[in-house]
Amino acid sequence: MKHYPFLCIIFLFAGCNSDFSSKNKNAYAIIPAPLSLVSKDGSFTFSEKSKIIVSELNSETKLAADFLARLIKNPTGLNTPVEQGSKGISRSVFMLLDTSIANKEGYALKITPKIITIRAKTAVGLFYAVQTIRQLLPVEVEKEQNIEGIKLSVPACEILDEPQFEYRGMHLDVGRHLFPVASIKRYIDMIALHKMNTFHWHLTEDQGWRIEIKKYPKLTTIGGFRKETVGINYFKGEYRDIKTEK
Repeated sequence: MKHYPFLCIIFLFAGCNSDFSSKNKNAYAIIPAPLSLVSKDGSFTFSEKSKIIVSELNSETKLAADFLARLIKNPTGLNTPVEQGSKGISRSVFMLLDTSIANKEGYALKITPKIITIRAKTAVGLFYAVQTIRQLLPVEVEKEQNIEGIKLSVPACEILDEPQFEYRGMHLDVGRHLFPVASIKRYIDMIALHKMNTFHWHLTEDQGWRIEIKKYPKLTTIGGFRKETVGINYFKGEYRDIKTEK
């Protein structure tokens, strides 16, 4: 995780309550560590017969289901259908909204060789459970192209998890440091992977206005520049060419 202009590494293990051994930490590389994890024998492997079944399929729960389906498709080419249903079936992922889960962002994840079951109070919890599955999958799941012969498997286990802190965010400063749109989208994807829920986007400051608002074009055509920005002598307020200066 990054803080700009200085680089800070945040270790998310600290302060996490977990009951799994050091051996399991190596086998189940989940960041931040879940509240509890019990390892089981075997693994679940996605196949052409796999489905994602959601107890209440709506615009919010579908986001989590579609995200998982896309993860599966990228390296394997498998089209995993998303359906509404009241129970899970063999070789499927069953997502269940369950009011017995106390925390609105918490979830219970059970992985067996036959079925994956996710229980969460809200669609947010379902999404974070999918991020845990994402971390348990082989690294090839992050590829956006098909990989011949790849099989996606996750180790069997039972996980209970909920966030320790309600506000979990990362900051990105594009006021002083400009980034391509693709890099910003990737940054958001990475903080979601680590179950952070707030993106603090530093868009404006005295260095310039960095977001286009079509109704107010002068914010960027004029407000996006100042004499003391990049490539100048800040203390004297005079321009200089830092590329050619000896």
